[in-house]
Amino acid sequence: MLLFCNIFYILFIGLLGFFNVIITDENIEINLKYSTILDHQNKVQLEWSNVFQIKSEKYLRFKLRIFESTLPLVIGFGMSDHGKFIDSDFVLFDIRKNGTLTYYDSYTDHDGLLQNDKKSNYIVIDYIIDEDKIIKNEKIIEIIFERKLDTCDLNDYRIEAGTVHLLYFLLTKKYTKYNAEIDNLYQNSFMPFDDSDIAEMKQSQLIRST
Repeated sequence: MLLFCNIFYILFIGLLGFFNVIITDENIEINLKYSTILDHQNKVQLEWSNVFQIKSEKYLRFKLRIFESTLPLVIGFGMSDHGKFIDSDFVLFDIRKNGTLTYYDSYTDHDGLLQNDKKSNYIVIDYIIDEDKIIKNEKIIEIIFERKLDTCDLNDYRIEAGTVHLLYFLLTKKYTKYNAEIDNLYQNSFMPFDDSDIAEMKQSQLIRST
């Protein structure tokens, strides 16, 4: 398996040579150049960067911005090549009533059931929660995170050129059914598409040529 990943990595890097890749180090600011709206209520926004390189690894950086009044909550962000909530890669952000954040690398299986990925490949860079100055009692949540394009993890989506189906779900009121505990989602056959308060999909291109 390691040999396969190394061979694919060489081919994959060659392909990315046609796209805009920023070579950087950990201390250089990454510009989030692109954006889209993930939901029909315009309350969930996604921004992301060009591909950038740290040492020999290539990454994308993301920012999720959510406008929401209910805590605790779970925000799920995922990617797939087929647009369905089965066999898909997810990262879950669990925000407690006191504002603390914990995140979990996850995926859905063939039946659409949420599973905990034992290997965590997402990295949270920054997290901000603030009161909306326009809408009373609503909070603005911003989460900045990044991930390698290819993690060589079978449960992760390999980010490459072309259309990507971006998946999003929000668990607020229905979170009480699981006693507002992430572990209960994994242990009680939670299906993001069926059991969330909101679940939506948006097509986009994460890797851009300019």
